[in-house]
Amino acid sequence: MGAWADRLRLGQRAKGLHPKKILSALVAGLLAGIIDIPVEISYAGLIFSGALASHVASGIGLALFAAVVLGLVVALTSSYRGMIALPQDSPAAFLAIMAAAIVAGMPASASPDSAFLTVVAAIAITSVVTGACLFALGASKLGSLIRYIPHPVVGGFLAGKGWLMVSGAMGLLADAPLSLTASPSLVQPMALLRFVPAIGFALLLLVVLRRYSHFLIMPAMLLAAIALFYIILWLTGTSFAEATAQGWLLGPFPEGALWQPLTLSALRQVYWPAIAGQAATIATIVLVSAVSLLLNTSALELTVRRDMELNRELRSAGLANLLTAAGGGLT
Repeated sequence: MGAWADRLRLGQRAKGLHPKKILSALVAGLLAGIIDIPVEISYAGLIFSGALASHVASGIGLALFAAVVLGLVVALTSSYRGMIALPQDSPAAFLAIMAAAIVAGMPASASPDSAFLTVVAAIAITSVVTGACLFALGASKLGSLIRYIPHPVVGGFLAGKGWLMVSGAMGLLADAPLSLTASPSLVQPMALLRFVPAIGFALLLLVVLRRYSHFLIMPAMLLAAIALFYIILWLTGTSFAEATAQGWLLGPFPEGALWQPLTLSALRQVYWPAIAGQAATIATIVLVSAVSLLLNTSALELTVRRDMELNRELRSAGLANLLTAAGGGLT
C-alpha cells in the first residue's frame, strides 16, 4: 500500500513538471517581475525623496532586496502554491512619512549619510518588529480576527491608504509636499507638465482595468508607457542627461550604490534618538501591515475560491520580514 502511495505522489509531481506548466509558471513569474520592478522603484522614490534623494539608488536596492527575500520565503512557506509576496504600499507610505520625520529631527551637524543610515536603521527595526508581531499573531492563531473588522473601518483604511499613496506620488512629481503651504510650487508649469501625464496614465489604467481583466494588460500598459516616454525624448531631441537634470528620470546613480546594507561601522553614524521618536509610527506600520496582509489574503480566498490558512500566512510573512530586516529591506 505504501509503495502504491509513493508512486501516486511521484506521478502527481511529474504532472506538475509538465513542460507546459513550467512554461506557464515562468511566464507568470516574468509578468509579475515586470509589474513589480517599477512598483518597488516607486516605493524607493517615495521614501528616499527630498533631502534623501541623493541616496535613492540605495533605496531602490533595499526595495528590490526585500522583494527577492519576501518572494522566496513566502513562496516556500505559504499555505497556497503560487502565492507572491511583495513589499506593501501601505507600509511604504508610512515609511515615507517616518523617513521625512527622521530627517527633520536630525541634528544640524548631521551629514546626509548619517540621515540616510538612520532611516535605513529605522526601516530595519520596523521590519524586525513587524515580522515578530506577525509571526506571534500567527503562532497565537489570531488570524481569524480579520473577520470581525467592520466594513466601514476597512473602507476608511483603504481610502486613507489611497490618499497617502496619491499625495506621496504628487509630492514626488513636484519635488514638494502636497500641502497648502506648497501649493504655489504645485501649479508651476513644470510641475503641471509632470502631473498631467501621470494622472492621465493613472486614469487610463483605472478605466482599462475596470473593463478588462486579462493578466497581460498591466505589464503591457507599463511597457507601452515607458516606450512612449522614450519615443517622446527621441522626437524632442532630449538626451538622458537632460531628462535626468529636468527631473524626468531618477539618478544619476554612483557606481556600486544599488544595495548598501547596514554594517557595524555604519551603525555608529545612526542617530538613535530620531528613531526612538518614531515609536508610534512603527506601531502604526505593524498594525497596517497585519491588516493589509489579512485583507489581501481574504481577497485571494474569494479570487481562487478556496480557504487559506490565515495563521500560516501570518507566520510566513513574519519570517520573511525578519529575514528581510537583515539586509535593511522594506516591510
